[in-house]
Amino acid sequence: MKRLIFVLACLTSLSWADAPRPFVDFAFENLDGKIIESDVLRKDKVLVYKIGQLSCPSCTIVLGHMGKMYQEYSKKGVAFLDISLDEDVSALKEHAAKHGVRFDTLMDRDADLAGYFGVSLLPVLVVTNRAGKIVNYVVGEMDEDELRKMVDRALMD
Repeated sequence: MKRLIFVLACLTSLSWADAPRPFVDFAFENLDGKIIESDVLRKDKVLVYKIGQLSCPSCTIVLGHMGKMYQEYSKKGVAFLDISLDEDVSALKEHAAKHGVRFDTLMDRDADLAGYFGVSLLPVLVVTNRAGKIVNYVVGEMDEDELRKMVDRALMD
């Protein structure tokens, strides 16, 4: 039993320099019903997005870090997105407001992006450089300092 707990503790955050698959552009509806296209949003910017859902506590923690960073990093050319596998617009709006999210939450209703990456654990955080190459792909919870370092490296890339 102790070995299982140790293995699970080690798996709380897995990070790769390269994602299991290359970046793919996507377009999903935001909470106001507008279609947001990643290729337009990320033009000459670093893109940071999280795939998650409301029932995932680690997803909320990572989203909170992104919310804290948004004001500072959006001025440096970083775009943030929350990509949710949930469909309840009012619950998502309430969640975003509660956690200070001032960037778009998009609804991946059919789990297309999650399916593309073969996501089986949440959250998944993806950081792309200005050229659109995935420079970080992280599964699981991380602290704000880790996220800041990833974004700072992507800005220098």
